[in-house]
Amino acid sequence: MLASLAAVEAQFPGFHELVLDPKGQVRRFVRLFLNGDELPREDFDRVIEASDVLSVVTGAAGGIGRAIAEEAGRVGARLALVDADAERLDETVTAIRANGTEVLPCAIDMTNRALWQKIIDDIAAHFGGIDVMVNNAMWVKYELMTEVQEDVYRRQMAIGLDAVYWGIQAVTPHMIAQGSGSIVNMTSPASVHGIPNGSVYAAIKGAVSALTRQCA
Repeated sequence: MLASLAAVEAQFPGFHELVLDPKGQVRRFVRLFLNGDELPREDFDRVIEASDVLSVVTGAAGGIGRAIAEEAGRVGARLALVDADAERLDETVTAIRANGTEVLPCAIDMTNRALWQKIIDDIAAHFGGIDVMVNNAMWVKYELMTEVQEDVYRRQMAIGLDAVYWGIQAVTPHMIAQGSGSIVNMTSPASVHGIPNGSVYAAIKGAVSALTRQCA
């Protein structure tokens, strides 16, 4: 199954939101609301029950990716966390392991197609399969479209789109073989509405949205 936030909302009517502290750090990844009332914590746990599920999360060294990993670990998932920033990834892994969660760190450059696909195969072999893959990794530089340089454009595309595409390509055979699996691709309202100085970001998220619909 290829999942999206829209699919979650269809199953659980309401909406989601990011909650940020004054420094801009994500404090909670998602809150679910039913009929305008926040879902009780115990019901929320049942919604996202993930005991013994193996989840791959990209861009897990900080921000949204780390928040996803922390929440998944809290409800019992085993984790393979992927990020190019080895130092920050190590900090995240140490923090999550302190809660008793099984975590496999993968500090790699996902823009290297052959390496990224090998890592996915290695993760599947290590854990005996992959149940969930969250394509969250992104690098963005906001600037006027007329000022975007090719190297900046290529880097954003490689991380935000290419790595998603090749990751889906690599993980899908494993999910087909085991008869189940979910892929979650992180997109943005910018894919529809645009944002100031975010032409490359909007293009990437639009492409990821289209790719998600196509794969589904």
